[in-house]
Amino acid sequence: MNTTITIRQELAQDRATVYELIRAAFATVEESDHGEQDLVERLRQSPSFIPKLSLVAEIGPGELVGHILLTRVRIIRDAASASPSLAVAPLSVAPSWQRLGVGSALIREAHRRAAALGYGSAVLLGYPEYYCRFGYQPAGPQGIRFPFEAPADCCMAIELLPGGLQGVKGEVVYVMRRSESEESPAYLQHLTNQRLQASLYLTASHSYAEFAFCIFAITSY
Repeated sequence: MNTTITIRQELAQDRATVYELIRAAFATVEESDHGEQDLVERLRQSPSFIPKLSLVAEIGPGELVGHILLTRVRIIRDAASASPSLAVAPLSVAPSWQRLGVGSALIREAHRRAAALGYGSAVLLGYPEYYCRFGYQPAGPQGIRFPFEAPADCCMAIELLPGGLQGVKGEVVYVMRRSESEESPAYLQHLTNQRLQASLYLTASHSYAEFAFCIFAITSY
């Protein structure tokens, strides 16, 4: 692939294009509920949104071929101990650009920028064989729990800064302040159960899924 890919921050004028890019990325994925583009819209309106960590891959002025979003979470041990972290998802790549390294470029640049902003770690639910290449490791042995049932080796974490996970233990809490029902454990488990089977099917097919903002976002790269 000889085309130069530029990774930059998403701008307000990109949002309509990003919406359609995400929609197209999952249009033929039978296991998707085809709501990933709406998930991103919700995330942008949430307190977890970090504009500098909503990135696009561009091959020409206004010609976008990928998007990634990292949002704020907390890892809470107890009432007196809460550590900031990031959730990685969703990641979307235009169908004609999938499996050409665009997703990898977005992940690596998102990590670099997050570290530059002072974020020491990130978490996700994904295919271990894919994410290990970026430095992700199972979160459980590090003392980090996810607030839903999922295969232990798919619950992963990474240090973005040296020592970023030192002393960080507890449960990942996704920042969501919409309604009491949306924050309830029952609502969270409902969403988890709804998408877990589809996400694991995709990871076995060398795609993968990531959890963000209490919602699985089936991810294409």
